[in-house]
Amino acid sequence: MTWIFLADGFEEVEAVSLFDVLRRGGEEVRFVGVGGDSCEKTGAHGLVVKTCMSVESKEALDEFAGVGCVVLPGGLPGATNLAQSEKVLSFLRRAKSEKKLICAICAAPFVLGEAGVLAGKFTCYPGFEARALAGVGAGVAGAAGVATYTGTDVEVSEWQVTANGPASALKFAFAILEALKGKEAGERVKKEMLLV
Repeated sequence: MTWIFLADGFEEVEAVSLFDVLRRGGEEVRFVGVGGDSCEKTGAHGLVVKTCMSVESKEALDEFAGVGCVVLPGGLPGATNLAQSEKVLSFLRRAKSEKKLICAICAAPFVLGEAGVLAGKFTCYPGFEARALAGVGAGVAGAAGVATYTGTDVEVSEWQVTANGPASALKFAFAILEALKGKEAGERVKKEMLLV
């Protein structure tokens, strides 16, 4: 199961295209709301998405054991709202310690830095790399210690996938699908979507 964390101000194309590609690939996907009691989150350009649960709920805490991947869409103020949630930071640290796949796109990789889980090669929206690196090795329990910004469209490591922004949303989605379900699943969905 994959969780996509949604806070008000998320980048719509990054969240929705990811949801679509992963579902086509057979992955169970849930939008998890961050901030406030409302089950509806409004994107940076006005799209309203209904979430399955709140990150603050007991249901989220109970269900997290079955989650294999967590994803943070970018967008502003969406990424900032994610970074301000102690629950999101806590789930990211737990995901790292449990070797779950951790993914972030656009501005959101800085949230991985603030949680102390960013490591290896990564990319993000240009201008957010310093903020992402600021949290690396900052004394957070389980901090990764070493991270290198590349500026590429998508970076894939053993447990982390990052991407640079909206134009790379589909590349990001397919990188995650292939990490979860294998290259054949990715190729099948690309063919269905007329991408090959």
